[in-house]
Amino acid sequence: DTFSRIGHTDKTYPEFIEDLSQKYIEGPKFTKVECDPSMPELTNEFVHQRKYKASGFAQFLILLNRAVLNCARLFIDEITRIIAIIVLGLFMMALFYDIGNTDTQGFMDRVGVIFMMASTMAMGALSHYVLSFPEERAVLVREQASSLYSVPAYFFAKVIGEIPFSIHQPLILLFMLYWIVPLAGTVGAFFIQFITMFIAYQSGAAYALLVGAFITDRESLINIGPLLNMPLMMLSGFFVNLDDVVPVLWPFQWISSLKYTFNIMLRTEFERNDDLKYEIVEGGVTRYPDTDELLDQVGVDLSLGTSFGCLVALYVGFLVLALIALMFTTRRV
Repeated sequence: DTFSRIGHTDKTYPEFIEDLSQKYIEGPKFTKVECDPSMPELTNEFVHQRKYKASGFAQFLILLNRAVLNCARLFIDEITRIIAIIVLGLFMMALFYDIGNTDTQGFMDRVGVIFMMASTMAMGALSHYVLSFPEERAVLVREQASSLYSVPAYFFAKVIGEIPFSIHQPLILLFMLYWIVPLAGTVGAFFIQFITMFIAYQSGAAYALLVGAFITDRESLINIGPLLNMPLMMLSGFFVNLDDVVPVLWPFQWISSLKYTFNIMLRTEFERNDDLKYEIVEGGVTRYPDTDELLDQVGVDLSLGTSFGCLVALYVGFLVLALIALMFTTRRV
């Protein structure tokens, strides 16, 4: 029945297969001359030596436009992320509303809200970006095989194209908590906190891209992806003073973007908030510790400029490693 519908009424299935084999498999081969005398043989060497039709910058611009359009089309995803950060912000507003400015409990509450804001950026970026490369890998490999564009052009277009669609995450959370907690009320402090949270989000995204470039299996990433961020959170300085950790773990704190984010936000809050006057009672005597003593209690040991420099360097380092990993896992064969 199947063969009668396509015009092979006089052949059975075995006869059809035998005829097909003789005609196309055992019959004469088409050569490059019969197809196109000028076409070279498609050897591995030729594949690796092929030139892209567009320049690197042209490839970047085209891919950047595609990345922006893809993000714009996924408006449901963006709305979901906005709703999620608003719901989380409302919960944190209720939890940290009008925390104290004088007692020790108020000090720990303020440290807690700073850590929650910083870790929300890191975890939010990880969950959103960790599957980016595995989900697009099939398309990337196919288009790479066709020599449409280079991996660096694709990588930087994707990273830069998605930046405008991530600004709302730190901005919404900071606006919701800034006057409810309240945090340091100066314009400069607000700007520093926003820039820090934004870079922390981008650094978390770069770390997620690095993980996704190395681990190409989607199911594996879903299972172990979030766990990869836990050691970096535990080495941020919030859970334990980093001076007290065992020596073998001490070097790992320097690759924790959360450590630098936590340092910057704490130093900005306690150095620029004139309403904070915490008192400590020791032996019946009340004293008021200075900012350096308060920050030393939570392990803030870096200056503002050093922390900013380390955070930006870590972001760039994660991007470079992610690009190298992506080039390795999608190389042409």
